[in-house]
Amino acid sequence: MEGSPAAKAGLRAEDLIVDLNGQVVEGVDDLQRLMAGELIGIKVVVNTVREGRLQSVELVPVELAV
Repeated sequence: MEGSPAAKAGLRAEDLIVDLNGQVVEGVDDLQRLMAGELIGIKVVVNTVREGRLQSVELVPVELAV
């Protein structure tokens, strides 16, 4: 999402998230479970695969307004 912490950290829609703070992410359900309230406002490391290469980015999750 444009302007989100992920976008500001440089993540793209085509990035495949493989883990969050060392916890394996196999699907969107895992990602949603791991991005629980206790991580809001705390720096996390997200490992992704982009164009066949592993990359790490740090970001700080925020509560999204609905």
